[in-house]
Amino acid sequence: MTSTAEPAAQRSNWAPLLLAATGSGLLGLALGWRLAQQQAKQQRRSKPRLVYGAKLGPAATPRSVPPAPAHGAGLRMVLLVRTDAALTPKELAEQSARVMLGMFKKQYKRRDPNLRLWEEGGSRIKVIAAASQNDMLMQQSAARALAIPTHTYAGADRESKQRTVMVIGPAPSGQLEMITQNLPDLA
Repeated sequence: MTSTAEPAAQRSNWAPLLLAATGSGLLGLALGWRLAQQQAKQQRRSKPRLVYGAKLGPAATPRSVPPAPAHGAGLRMVLLVRTDAALTPKELAEQSARVMLGMFKKQYKRRDPNLRLWEEGGSRIKVIAAASQNDMLMQQSAARALAIPTHTYAGADRESKQRTVMVIGPAPSGQLEMITQNLPDLA
């Protein structure tokens, strides 16, 4: 009878150990889950809120220009139109609208702070004549050298890559004058 009593005694020693192991495992899971919730809550608090036009530190694009003075008083966009391309007034209006909308969408996606300041400052646009595509490309490279955004429209004939209309900005009007000072206004 002693031989059958020993396994029963050993089984009774395992029960508290099994209960303690299960209890500590459940306690560890509960504590781990609670700590994970607290860490997630702290990360949500420390994450910077996304504000329209805000720079988010080192991830900011190199094209983002520091905001101009109060409410975009000196911000404008320049619309360059080629005079050597035979455009009807309807085509000119359509292409100008397309390039302005394209620029607006591009800057809105980049959260450029100057876009909102340009809107609040009256959305000023200056229309300038470019004699050829080379003149337009020279203005584009000068603007990009100053980190001013540009957007072009290639017209209906996209295969030949003939750009007909380009917009530069929004940027301070002084910078835009430096770029486009030798080009006449479109009359």
